[in-house]
Formats: sequence, C-alpha cells, structure tokens
Amino acid sequence: MSTTEQFPIPAWVEPEQRTEFALRIAALYCTMGGNLGDLSEALGGSRSLLHMALKSKGGVNAQTCIKLEELLGRETFPREFFRPDIFVAE
Repeated sequence: MSTTEQFPIPAWVEPEQRTEFALRIAALYCTMGGNLGDLSEALGGSRSLLHMALKSKGGVNAQTCIKLEELLGRETFPREFFRPDIFVAE
C-alpha cells in the first residue's frame, strides 16, 4: 500500500511541511497528548530530537524513520511515509 493511500496528505500541506505533518500524525498515534516531545522520548531520544530534526537542513534521518516504523508498526507507519524522498514504497 502506498503511503498516500494510508494517510492522504491534504492539499493545504505545503511540500516542505510534509514531514512535519507525518510526524504529527504519528505523535497522535503514539500518545494521547500527541506531542513530538513524547514521540521523541518513545524513540529513545531527547524530547527535542524530532523538533531539531525538522529544523535541520537534512530533516528526519533514515535511522529515525526506521525507528518510527518499528515503534508504530509498518502497516500503519511505513518509513516511506516520513521520507518518501529517501525510501521507495514496496
């Protein structure tokens, strides 16, 4: 299943905001509060891990995408959902 079939990206999401949109959906699945700090900690990082990744030029790295997939389940959150520019959907 392609990532856009799982969670369609709304037209109002600008291309440069796509990764942040994906992470915010993942945070809502991870914890009731749905904040990125809690998701960062669930990944084993500091509360600022994902915030810093979003602000960095490179964005969320491949290893973090894989950890997100492992934490949340490939069926719902494949690594391609977070970085389709790095990973090719199967």
